[in-house]
Amino acid sequence: MSMNLTRITGMYSGFDTDQLVKDLIKAESIKVDKIKQDKIYTEWQQEAYRDIINEIRAFKDEYFSYTKPETNFRSTSSFVGYEANMKDESNNYYLDVGVTSASVTGNYTITDITLSESAIKQGNNTFLLGNSDLDKTLEELGYVDGVEFTIEATNAAGETKSDTIALTKDKKLRDVLSEVNSRDLDVEMYYDEIKNSVIIKTDDTGSTASLSNIKDTGGAGDLIADLGLVIDKGIDAPITGVDAKVKITDDSGASKEVSSSNNSVTVNGVTLDLKQNLTGGNIEFSVSSNADGIVDNIKGFVNKYNELIEKINTELTEKKYRDFKPLTEDQKKELTEDEVKKWEEKAKSGLLKNDSILGSMLRNMRSILYDSVDGMALYDIGITTSSDYKDKGKLIIDEEKLKKAIQDKPNQVANLFSKEDEGLANKLYDVIEDNISTRTDSYGRKGLLLEKAGIEGDRTAEDNLLSDKIKGYEDRITELLQDLNDKENYYYTMFAKMEKALAKMNSQSSFFMGQM
Repeated sequence: MSMNLTRITGMYSGFDTDQLVKDLIKAESIKVDKIKQDKIYTEWQQEAYRDIINEIRAFKDEYFSYTKPETNFRSTSSFVGYEANMKDESNNYYLDVGVTSASVTGNYTITDITLSESAIKQGNNTFLLGNSDLDKTLEELGYVDGVEFTIEATNAAGETKSDTIALTKDKKLRDVLSEVNSRDLDVEMYYDEIKNSVIIKTDDTGSTASLSNIKDTGGAGDLIADLGLVIDKGIDAPITGVDAKVKITDDSGASKEVSSSNNSVTVNGVTLDLKQNLTGGNIEFSVSSNADGIVDNIKGFVNKYNELIEKINTELTEKKYRDFKPLTEDQKKELTEDEVKKWEEKAKSGLLKNDSILGSMLRNMRSILYDSVDGMALYDIGITTSSDYKDKGKLIIDEEKLKKAIQDKPNQVANLFSKEDEGLANKLYDVIEDNISTRTDSYGRKGLLLEKAGIEGDRTAEDNLLSDKIKGYEDRITELLQDLNDKENYYYTMFAKMEKALAKMNSQSSFFMGQM
């Protein structure tokens, strides 16, 4: 019978071999526990960084995103200090009224609306018998040599385009329409069943859009002439579109006719999107100040800013309990659940205390808010920094002063936040992007906080300094555990050899005793 003596305990020696081995490798076990604690602490730090990153992202998404124009402080869209009200809401059938930061308040009356139109050439022939002719081949329609014709048109931008269309006799009349529509001519050719005519019209509207030359080339059948669509550049005047026109009268009784190549016109900073012609009667609307809406927007911005810097300041100044290390699994087993919770509260305190990245970001944000833009600063509109040192840079608002500034100087208030490059919101956005941008710069780097701790949903989730550090701890733990296992096996082997030797000695002693 064979026996594996590798881990025979004190059968002959009477030693507690397990305890002896445990004591012998205790120093090495402590090393493993220390690195496990460092790993856990680094994981906690990473979680704390990511919580802050998410708070910053939420602030950025709410107040610096073009997907939210009503609260995007980088754009003047958040500072439109006016609202338009239609006297009779049913008149929305004729037009929509939009306001901008340049709108002039007052009462307005619309008396005439003419919608813009395309340049249109309608066939005046009796050639077509009906819709069924569209599916006849050109040969069936009498064009045994096919057709060839030119179209020349000008779009609203004044760009003239010309092309020649040539189709063989086996093509259908419907193919002629499709071919024209596929060319880069900015025109549409279609059959109107009610009018029983083929029509060509420009895609663009307005007086600059025109059809100036439509005719057969003479190389094949005279389809264009037969359809009554000829415009001879040398003989006929071009057919032009029609500009949109609207007549508007203000409080003083002054009137103006405003025109546009499309159905949107702007006057006194008010945008009128025209929808139907108006030839009789009138439409009344007013433009008034909406300072309360902007005040509410700025209050929301300030509140979120204060919440963010309070969160960052808390992390930077939270007390650190250096004697409270992360608990090992063995240590947790010796404590109650409540004791573990209280211990870890202290162990997790001060994870980001005096963090240089967060500290620098906070200083830069606070510094920006002291800047002025075109001679106006936050204190000019009733926003100042709290004098209570405990608030650590929080902003406070004098609502009456803010409202008056918006009413008196709406454009300057808008510029203070949204002016390109110089506006406070754009500068704050740049600081935030320096720290949490997911875009890679010319050096291959992303935001500082993402490079440090990463964020889910981005390649930095795994590729960041703290994840690399955690991976290093994991590798070191694996190495130490392997060394620990090797030493443990070594000691058990040595004790087993000792037990084996003692067994042999006992056997020999028993033999000699038996000879006496």
